[in-house]
Amino acid sequence: MRSSRFAIAVVLAIVAAGCSSGSDDAASVETSTPAPTTVETDSNADGSSSAESGDGADDGADDAGDGAGDSGGDDAAEDPIPVRPVPTQVSDETSHWVGVNAMSASAIDITWSEVEGDDVVYQLFRFETEVFRSGSASKDDVELDTPHAEVIGALRLVDDDVEPGTFYTYILRVIADDEVLERRWTDVLAVDDTTPPTAIVGVEFEVTAEGVLMEWSPSSDDVEFGSYGVFRTDGEGDARYIGGGGDIGQTSFLDDTVFGDGAPADGIARYEIVAFDFHNNRSDPAVIEVTLN
Repeated sequence: MRSSRFAIAVVLAIVAAGCSSGSDDAASVETSTPAPTTVETDSNADGSSSAESGDGADDGADDAGDGAGDSGGDDAAEDPIPVRPVPTQVSDETSHWVGVNAMSASAIDITWSEVEGDDVVYQLFRFETEVFRSGSASKDDVELDTPHAEVIGALRLVDDDVEPGTFYTYILRVIADDEVLERRWTDVLAVDDTTPPTAIVGVEFEVTAEGVLMEWSPSSDDVEFGSYGVFRTDGEGDARYIGGGGDIGQTSFLDDTVFGDGAPADGIARYEIVAFDFHNNRSDPAVIEVTLN
């Protein structure tokens, strides 16, 4: 459930993960698009680039979090997006993704991975998530009509035209050198949230022939649960992410990398199990130590 949301929770903690994909043919659903604009930006001094949406984007970026950055799109055109032909050839590219860098009740900072090419256009389509939760449409095949924003030369967009308390789904369509890539999406709730999920309790483990199997009691969150993350420390090294789950009911994990080449040198695996909410607040970790020998 909510695979893209799980990915983003983990991204902000330690990793990035891919989002779901699908085709571009489908039933028509109206997007929540006020006034689409085309944004072209130049890279920032550190090699990154970003774009902003709306007149209040600077304020929205501050509200969305410290990572929102400055806009490279001060000269962004306010004209409607021109009709852009969508290629019929679908690329087999599968490594690109879209996710949420930061969010609040007044702004959502969307980020995505770079796609190589001589002519690359990033199109963002915004829907109210309830459209998909009700079953009236599918993210795989909902019709992508007019983009909420079209971005060239940037990998981020701060959307400050949001309604507090509303769930949004952003679908990314990339057109690269006359090919349209498989769509990617992410869900986000426009709300201020600084309270982490409840800490994980009731952790049990078993050493099996396949690895270390861990189970725990479900966490909970006052707004929206995001994901579980399992981290392992070997010896004196740093804790590293080894997996988790994006469903609140997914309360078990098998570490199948703990034997063989991945075995800790001292024969002891130390685990931390953490709950993240939809706004990437992190619970206190549940810590266990497993002797393998």
